[in-house]
Amino acid sequence: MTTDTAAIMQDPRTQEILDIVAKETNVPREKLVPEATIEELGIASLDMVQTIFAIESKYNIEIPVVEERQGAEFTTVGGLLAHVLQTLDKPQTQDTPQTLDKPQTLDKPQTLDKPQTLDKSQTLDKSQTLDKSQTLDKPGAEPA
Repeated sequence: MTTDTAAIMQDPRTQEILDIVAKETNVPREKLVPEATIEELGIASLDMVQTIFAIESKYNIEIPVVEERQGAEFTTVGGLLAHVLQTLDKPQTQDTPQTLDKPQTLDKPQTLDKPQTLDKSQTLDKSQTLDKSQTLDKPGAEPA
């Protein structure tokens, strides 16, 4: 086992990732070793796609495609693990899905500089405001 492989296998996330791979591909967990190839394990490409989706969902990440491999991102279990762990270790960017711990609210009402369309026939100009209990029923109608 190389140093990189040993580090991958010692990462606590590795066991969770391998559990997901086993579940999604129906490959016995004990066969999922770093040097095992996806081909020799008999993992179909559709199963691999489902596995990637499951990992992305579990960790709320997007696993990027390795462009130079043109769709064959992972030839071994170790390659899959390394790529997923590398993705997990990257700082999140604006393109990475993020979750919020709690709903965010605005500190004060915002005013609009130009009319905003409510639907095809109703608009509010900047002098009109609505609270939660008010609605506009007809075009040009004042708030109730």
